[in-house]
Amino acid sequence: LPEGSALTNLFSENGGYVLAVTDAHLEAVQSELKSAGVWFYPLGKTVAGNQLNLESHSGKWTFDLDQLQKQWNSKNPQ
Repeated sequence: LPEGSALTNLFSENGGYVLAVTDAHLEAVQSELKSAGVWFYPLGKTVAGNQLNLESHSGKWTFDLDQLQKQWNSKNPQ
């Protein structure tokens, strides 16, 4: 991740998007983003399992996705 706190960059209130792109399409998507002048940063790869593993120059974190979803839903009832 760019300089600064990885958690701040990922979970700030600033607008942004996370795109999941297959390896087969990655180069084409990156080319389109560059052509359009859109700043992007590859975050990582999807893996089997139910955890989010983050690593940057400022540290390493592991989050359980089921627990994150429960916490989100408890604070944002339908």
